[in-house]
Amino acid sequence: MGQLHETELQMTRDVKHTMEFSLNPDAFWGMCGPEYEATIRPADLVRMFGYPINDGDAESLGSYVFSSPSGEVAIIYFRAYDFSSLLLKIFKRRFWRSTKTFDLTIGAENTKNATLFCEWLSAKVNMSYRPR
Repeated sequence: MGQLHETELQMTRDVKHTMEFSLNPDAFWGMCGPEYEATIRPADLVRMFGYPINDGDAESLGSYVFSSPSGEVAIIYFRAYDFSSLLLKIFKRRFWRSTKTFDLTIGAENTKNATLFCEWLSAKVNMSYRPR
């Protein structure tokens, strides 16, 4: 399922367990920076978690925000920079129903949390991932 960069493999081996995450649209994700790209079918995310939230970004097609019991936050999202607002609305509907794979961005406060999130999510939906 998921693919880890070699430097991330050692960090993952040092962590003795996989962290659990749950959907939490109210979690503060402002400190999350782009850490990974995930190749994933948007429809798989919708099937598992429902439709994404509108994160307020004009170019965003939506976001899923997750948090762990210990407070780590991760976000997965897709940006479409070159669409007019009308086309963006139409595209959003089709995008989240798509069974084709797209590269979505994984954001987290640091690479370790992003790695743990990618491991958790790749156990839930079919995806591969790589550092940005």
